[in-house]
Order: sequence, then C-alpha cells, then structure tokens
Amino acid sequence: MYASLLSFDRRGLRLSSLVLGAALLAACENDRPLGPNRTDIPTAAALAKGPTKGIVSITLVDNKNNPLASAGAEFSLTPVGQPSITAIDNGIGDSDPTVGAVFVKGLTPGVYDVCEKAAPTHYVLPNPNCATATVTAGAITPLAFINPTMARLQWGVVDFVPNGIAGAEFQLQDGNGNLIAQFVDNAPIDVDPNPGRFALEFPVEGQYMLCPINPPAGYVWVSTPMCIGFTATHGQVESMGDYIVYPEYSAYWYVTDGTTGPDLFPTPLGPSTFQITNPFGFSATIVDNGANDFDQRIGKFGIKLPAEAVYTVCQTVAPVGHLPASPNCKRIEVRMGIPGWGEWFYNAPK
Repeated sequence: MYASLLSFDRRGLRLSSLVLGAALLAACENDRPLGPNRTDIPTAAALAKGPTKGIVSITLVDNKNNPLASAGAEFSLTPVGQPSITAIDNGIGDSDPTVGAVFVKGLTPGVYDVCEKAAPTHYVLPNPNCATATVTAGAITPLAFINPTMARLQWGVVDFVPNGIAGAEFQLQDGNGNLIAQFVDNAPIDVDPNPGRFALEFPVEGQYMLCPINPPAGYVWVSTPMCIGFTATHGQVESMGDYIVYPEYSAYWYVTDGTTGPDLFPTPLGPSTFQITNPFGFSATIVDNGANDFDQRIGKFGIKLPAEAVYTVCQTVAPVGHLPASPNCKRIEVRMGIPGWGEWFYNAPK
C-alpha cells in the first residue's frame, strides 16, 4: 500500500510539472517583447551603410585673386553619360549664399565635367572654362575658377577746380575707325554713375579709339581734343586721364589772411561774401560755398557769368575775426572760354 501511494505521488508531481511547463511556454509564446526578434537585429551590411551622395564646392575669384563682387556665374555639372545639372551662384542649385561661392549638394558619385557657361556682371569667362570633378559619397570636391574682370576704359571731364562736369559727348570706334557707339555722360554704355566720370567695359579684347565730340553745355574744351587709341585687355583698366573744360564765361578769386602753408602758398580763409557786377546791369551775391560758388573749397570762389565784360568784385562781408579786405574791390576781365582771375583778397586779423 505504501509503495503504491508513493508511485502515485511521483506521477502526480511529474504531471504537475508538465502542466506548469506548458503554461510557462504559452506565456512566453504570447509575450514577444520578452525575447529577441531576429528580424530586428541589424545586419553587418546595414551597420556599414553611410552617405550615398557627394558635394562639389566651387570658389570664384578675379585675376587678382579677389572675391567676385557680383553673383550670377552659371555652371553645368555633367556626369558621364547623364544629363547636365545647372547651378547658378546665389541662384538655382547653389546652397551657399556667399557671392563667388557655389555649393552643389546631392550629387551621385562619379566623374563630372564642370563648365562655367555664363560669367557674372563685370567679368568674363575663365580660360579654360571647364574642369573635371570626381564626386565621392560623403565628401566635398573643391574646384576653383578665375573670372578676369572685363576690359575697362575710364576717364573724366572736369573744370579747373576740379569738379566733375556732366554732359560731354564721345564716340567709341574700332581700330579701323568704324563707329561703335556715340554717347553722353551716364548713357547706358557708361557704367560709372558719377557726373563727369566715364567707364566703358569691353566684352571683346582689341584695339579701339575714343573721340571727344562735344563738351558739356555751357563749357568749352581747354584745347582741341584729339581721338586717342587704346588696347582693351581683360583683367586690366586703361585710364585716359581727364579732359579739361572751362565755363564759357567765369571768374574766380581767393581769400587769405596772408599766412602761408607748408607749400609756401597763401592759406585760404573763409567764409566771406562778395558782390559781383558788370556795366550792363548784371549783379549777383556770392557766398563762400553757397549756391553761386562752384568752387566748394573754403576761401576759394568760382562763379559762372552771362557774357564777356569787365566785372567788379567787392567783398561785402569779411571772415569772422578779420578786417575788411584792402582793397575790398577788384576788376576782373572775362572773355569767352578764359576764366577771369581776380587774384587774392587779403583780410588782416583784427
């Protein structure tokens, strides 16, 4: 009896263990997070996967290695056997807002022909204008292009002060004397907006001729100007200097207290006021650096006048802290195209 009971108990224990084990297995089968899922474990290939695209960085400078002053350079990037990609400095395809820096991202690795197709304003295309770039995934491929400044000619038209005087007319001719353009100051061909200052740019290098045609209205050439030949070369600025013009009728004079500067010339003194008249009824007040005074240097006066005549100039207000000029009136002869010189008025200190 005892043996039979023991046997029964062992079988019961074994049965209980089996039932408990099955329950545990069922629980594990239904509770997925408790065990690793093989499909969630990264493979070696996935762990090694990195950037798949590359970048081309283009730097633009002029012939003196200065950064470019204007954007707009246009590039084509052409992978072997594939369509071209367009990138414009500070435009389509450029991720860098800096003028003269073009940053093209998202490029498939490979060999690219990179060509500058259009130069920015005031510049010309490099020579050569194409380069080869090998794009690598996850890397930046640098390129540099040199855009020479466009060939440039500059000159001025000034009076004897010298002030820039607007309104002169010129002709541009080719090396054979054929007319290219006839223009006045600040016409579209003139890229310098300052009155009396001219600048022309030349897309094509070569021999040219500049010819003065007419002085500004109310002025005359100091001497008969001639046509001047020059060579336009990219990367260079050719300067013609200044053409001098005088008002048709004018007078000028200076004021001093008698002291001299390091150059031993009298020191100009001001401000003061004058009255100028002629025998034919003309009369005008001129205040130093006022509306009638075209010489804006203190102590120096210049005035445009209506006609040839002998004018009388009198100081009516002396500079502060100084006695009236002695003499306080002078006569000035004015002729066509020859400024009348009234010399120096002397104001002694009080």
